[in-house]
Amino acid sequence: MTKRITTIVVGVMFAQVAYGQADNACFEQAAKRYRISAQLLRSISRVESGGNPAAFHRNANGSWDAGHMQINSAWLPTLA
Repeated sequence: MTKRITTIVVGVMFAQVAYGQADNACFEQAAKRYRISAQLLRSISRVESGGNPAAFHRNANGSWDAGHMQINSAWLPTLA
């Protein structure tokens, strides 16, 4: 049983590292595209969602915020 738990924990750790590298590449790409600091983008992500790309929040007015940057659903028509 201990070996199974260890395997699961190690697997989750590697998945988080790989996922973090993908996020990092995305921040770097956006930074270049929009000519802003990748560190600034990471900082905004940390403040808005704790760096969680799956973050989701329903607002009292019926709208919702999603993702790293907690983009509000009201922006969907503009961004689509």
